[in-house]
Amino acid sequence: MATIPAAGYISNAARTQGELKQSLEDVIASLRQIPGAGQAELNYTIASGSVTPGGSGGIITIDTESSAATDDLTNIVTTNYPDGSCLIVRNFNASRFVVIKNAAGGAGQINLDRSADYTLDDTKKWILIQRRSADWYEVLRGPTRMTTLTVAKTSTFTVNVEDLGKTFLCSGTYTVNLLAAATAGNGFVVVIRNTGTGTLTIDPNASETIDGLTTLAVPPAWSYELICTGSAWQTILSTASRVTANPLINGSMEVWQRNTTLASATGTAWVADRWLYQTNGSAGICTINRSTNVPTVSQAGLLLNYSYEIDVTTLQASMAAGDYFTIRQRIEGPNWRPFAQRTFTLSFWVMSTKTGTHCVAFRNGTVADRSYVAEYTVNATDTWEYKTITVPASPSAGTWSYTAGNLGLELSFVLAVGSTYQTTAGAWQTGNFHGTSNQVNDFDSTSNFFRLAAVKMELGTVATPLEFVSFEHELYRCLRYYQKSFLYTTAPAQNVGTSGAYQFTAPATSTAAITVTVNLQVPMRTNATITLYNPTATNAQVRNTTDAADDSTSSTTGYEKEFILTFTPNATNTLGDTHAVQWAADAEL
Repeated sequence: MATIPAAGYISNAARTQGELKQSLEDVIASLRQIPGAGQAELNYTIASGSVTPGGSGGIITIDTESSAATDDLTNIVTTNYPDGSCLIVRNFNASRFVVIKNAAGGAGQINLDRSADYTLDDTKKWILIQRRSADWYEVLRGPTRMTTLTVAKTSTFTVNVEDLGKTFLCSGTYTVNLLAAATAGNGFVVVIRNTGTGTLTIDPNASETIDGLTTLAVPPAWSYELICTGSAWQTILSTASRVTANPLINGSMEVWQRNTTLASATGTAWVADRWLYQTNGSAGICTINRSTNVPTVSQAGLLLNYSYEIDVTTLQASMAAGDYFTIRQRIEGPNWRPFAQRTFTLSFWVMSTKTGTHCVAFRNGTVADRSYVAEYTVNATDTWEYKTITVPASPSAGTWSYTAGNLGLELSFVLAVGSTYQTTAGAWQTGNFHGTSNQVNDFDSTSNFFRLAAVKMELGTVATPLEFVSFEHELYRCLRYYQKSFLYTTAPAQNVGTSGAYQFTAPATSTAAITVTVNLQVPMRTNATITLYNPTATNAQVRNTTDAADDSTSSTTGYEKEFILTFTPNATNTLGDTHAVQWAADAEL
């Protein structure tokens, strides 16, 4: 066992030539014990669980006894290494696994971090140990997080202590079991990524939890990075590997500025923001509601507040050739452009009283000379069902718009459709179509409901859960197309009060026309159409709230960022009188 001579030993004049030579040899031998000091790796074979390194190298490789497929390493004899020495140990043969046993007992036992065995199942895996008295203690193991290992999995498996820092690429539908948190220890990190089309389930040990949950679902294309606290697990990062914004605005049906219900809906009706109800039916009438009947958290992956509900109140037993009933969203050109000529997937939750074939249509711009119709099946009456539809790349031919202010793509959920608008499903067609001849008639009974929730569009062929979008952000996106002066929970109407109203004071005692500029909350898609509402009377005039009298000849000119309001003050208007008006600005596609 080589040891470095004490300070002053070599410079001592009393040293003989032989002693000096030996001391220099000891220095060289000690230097060779330093990993990376130029000494070649030395290979040792396990004998009855033990190896005895010669002490002339800092890196050793270990092979199994008799070339066994796996073998336990319980002790490393310390004879040739002084106390405090460090040693790097790695596997000699990747096809033969060496299991380093933790604290197996006896001199030269190996005390491992996290008090668990460590398997060297790859020649790239290593462990740095230090001799402390009669035992060895782990200092570091690798590869570290700087060189993360990825491991492909296709069936149920258990994460164990030696998987620290690994990323598991999982495909299929099965369970990933976690080791006990106490065994993993505080700071243990592992990544689980779903590379397939099924849903993975991460299951902590026994009653342990992840973020307080007993299990955690990993949808397709999603990854979770997990960290152990020593008693539980937490997610420190969750993400979809294909991060592409949903071009559909208000897909969660969260924003309802205009109203939360509309009776006797027919023709064209806006209720939920960005969702247009449009029909060409001769008889069918419905009530549109903001419904609280929604998929559960376990179904949708997040808590939803509302769904879009159609309640049929007047039936239409048969459809004329040109009839249709649809729920639509129109996507503006720049928001459609990243999806154009690329495969994308639509996903949504649906509940319908009427079972059978339903259709979804995708059509280009205002000309609508290219259409794609897809079919899906409602299997059970009045039951929430999750549907996904993958649409092939849109053609370059046709009248498409990808510029601001213009209609890029119109998405339609079809409730009934006549023969004029029917085509073959599953291919882009030349023409304007909504459905197929297989489409059921959701308007054939006043007992029928149709509900829609959690609508999402994304690039690729794999549908992922609807992401959380903050309410203020979703509302802001909606304001480009519709905004109002009223409080959010107040439906625009005449004579509902001054809360939120635009108010200003008269500049003079006069009945001469007054013109003011009203700034809009956000720039709108195009010059807005303005509707005025009297805050305290049932007409569309500006109101002198000081005199409790109506003004007259109120008119507006709308622009993208503001509108010009002109009116004639009431007869008794005087300097400083307060005038007020409510308004709504519309710039829908």
